[in-house]
This record gives sequence, C-alpha cells and structure tokens, in this order.
Amino acid sequence: MAPSGHPFQRRFEGPMNETPGDGRSGGARRLSPTAQWRLLGLCAALVLAVVVGGSLIRSSRTKPAPPSAVTSPTALRLTDRQWQSLTLQAARAKTFADVAATDGKIAIDDDLTTSVYSPYSGRVTRVFVRVGDRVAAGVALFAIDAQEIAQGQSDLATSAAQAKLAAAVEARQHELYEAHGAALKDWQQSQADLINAQSAYRAARGRLHILGLTDAEIDTLANRSPAAASWRETIVRAPRSGVLMQRNVSAGQNIASLTNGGTASAFVISDLSKVWLVGELREAQAPLARLGQPVEMTVTALPGRSFSGRLDFVAPSVDPVTRRVAVRATVPNPDQRLKPEMFADFSVTTGEERSSIAVPVDAVIYEGDTARVWVAHAADRSVALRPVTTGRIAHGEVEVLSGLRAGELVVTSGALFIDRAVRGG
Repeated sequence: MAPSGHPFQRRFEGPMNETPGDGRSGGARRLSPTAQWRLLGLCAALVLAVVVGGSLIRSSRTKPAPPSAVTSPTALRLTDRQWQSLTLQAARAKTFADVAATDGKIAIDDDLTTSVYSPYSGRVTRVFVRVGDRVAAGVALFAIDAQEIAQGQSDLATSAAQAKLAAAVEARQHELYEAHGAALKDWQQSQADLINAQSAYRAARGRLHILGLTDAEIDTLANRSPAAASWRETIVRAPRSGVLMQRNVSAGQNIASLTNGGTASAFVISDLSKVWLVGELREAQAPLARLGQPVEMTVTALPGRSFSGRLDFVAPSVDPVTRRVAVRATVPNPDQRLKPEMFADFSVTTGEERSSIAVPVDAVIYEGDTARVWVAHAADRSVALRPVTTGRIAHGEVEVLSGLRAGELVVTSGALFIDRAVRGG
C-alpha cells in the first residue's frame, strides 16, 4: 500500500475529506443527501432493466410456435336425427358419350307445312276456321266471290258448246262420206275440228281444276246454260291435314291471287306430328357435328321429359356475325306437346360412348378445379369425404372417372350443408 503522502492518494482523498462550508481538509468526503438519492435511483433503474431484459429473453426462447391450421375432418359420425335428414343414392354404372351441348327452339317442320294462297281474286265472303283448329284435307277454309270462276265458267260453256257442235259436224261429214256425198278431206277436216274443240273443253276444265273446283262442281257449271246466273261464291279448301297455324284473311276482305299480283298467304297449315329442333353450335364444336348423330332434348315447359331425334341438317358455313353453325334435328311429336317457339336445351352425341360411374349432380361439391363427395356408411351411420375426378354431365348425372365404386352410397341432399358445417362455414 502506498504511503499516505503518495500523490494519487492525496489527489483522491483530499477532496473527499473536505467538509463543505468550513474549507478544511480531513478524511473521505461524504455525498450530500440529494446525490445519494440520485445514485440510488440510478442503481434501481439499472437493476430493473436487467431483470426485464432477462425475462424477455427467456420468454422468447420458450414461447411456443403458433398452432397450425386446423384441418377439416374427413369422416363424421352422425346422430340418428342427422342421418335420417340425409338423402342417399347409390353410385351406378352408366354409359357416357362425348356431347356438344347448346340451346335452341322448337320450329314447325317446313316439309310438313303448306302455305295456302287464294287461287282467286275477289272479296272473301265467309271464313270457316280459326287459328289452332285441326283440319283435314279437303275441309272448307273460306268462301270468295271469284272473278276467275266467272271467266272460267264462260270458257267452259263456250268450249263445251263448240265441242258439241264439232261432234255433230263430224258425224254428218262421216255419213256423207259413207254415202259418197262428201269428199274425204271434208270429213278429215271435221275430225280435226272435233279434236281441237275437245282439247279446248279439257283445257277449260283443267283451269277450273287449278282454281280448286272439284269434278262435280265443274260438271254443275258445264250443265248450266249461258243465260243462267253465273257461279258466284267459290269455296277454298285445305290442301293437307294439319293444324291451322296462321290466318291472314277475314270476311269482307278483298284479296288477289298470285297470278294477279297477290303475295300474302291466306292460311298456313302444318302437321305437328313431327317438329324441328333448330339451334347453333360453337365454331369449335362444328367439326364434330355429322348428319344422323343422336340428339337428346329437354324443354323447360315439360320438366322431367326428354325427347330424341337425329341431326338432319348442318349448315355448310359459319355465321360471320355469331361465329356459330346452324344445326337442325327432326323430333317426333306424336302427342303434340311440343309447341313451335318453345325454348329447348339439347346435346348432340359427337363421340364414342364409354361406361363409367354416375352420381347425381347434387352429390358433387366443387371447389375450384377439385370435386368431392360425401360417402355414407350405413353400418355405423357415418359419412366420409372422398375426392373424385369428374367428367361429363348428362341428364342430371355426373360422370366419376376415379374415386368411387358402383354401389357406394353418396349423400345427394344435405351434402353441401355437411361440408359447410365441417368447415365452420
């Protein structure tokens, strides 16, 4: 230890031994009360900082990792009440085929439809049918005061009289020739005149046939004398059987025949025992469409029913505006429940058929690009989630390519509710 007279000792102890206020030097200098409190507060703050920091370090070292996301259970056992609320159906084997699906509408078959034009010009006096009536071929449609009939009656009477006269002349010339009282050429001329007169008579009858008169009506006209009242009212009859689709004439209306410049039809009659299904396929589907391919059709107005037909027309070109190809199928309609202009959904079978597992559409739950079903086990009344690979959809059923076997029970009604409940949705 250095002697008391060492300069470092004196330098340290000198100031410490001074007593404030008296200017004297003595032993170690004592701190004032204020300085002592400050020193104590500083030490306490330092200790507190050390303790808190150590706690934080230990906490960070021992803090557990956040829990991982809870996965939904893939199996669930149900109560009796929950089980009874489900609707189950067994997966079954079914044949699926590549199809092109689109929509369209029902139209009348043009091959079974006739537009009725008036063969006469004149005033319509009576109309016997209404739109929607079923008519048979030959049934009276309307009556008209026909100008052509009056002219036809005149031509018929004239040609009939000339034919009668020519026949009498030919008979006399024949007798004279046989008695050597006339030349052969006179008899031959009378024969030619008779042939011409008979041809004119047949032509007059033919024109009346074209105007729609029957043989009996023509005979009635032929037997009338020229002085008798002319034939006035003429009946226009149905050329075919069917349903009256349009009516464009009324009593009192003046109409013109086609030969006199008329353009509008008086009636449209269609046989609805077959109808057309008309629609359009997308441009990408067009190369797959072929004549004779099977077509399956449903209409909103007749739920639960499907109708079959075959393609009998595929347009040779793509519509430049819609970029679609028109197609048409003929569909039998024996009970005539299909009405023209009904909207329809239909599919055309464009590829080979294959056998797969089928389940109802309601059984499949889609999420993004994945699909799953709830498979039910009756033994323990449980359901298990099963991912599946799906294919085509047809007639309310989904093709299952993998993940399910025929005979397994799937939940059809309530599947979505189970899925949401399990996921907490």
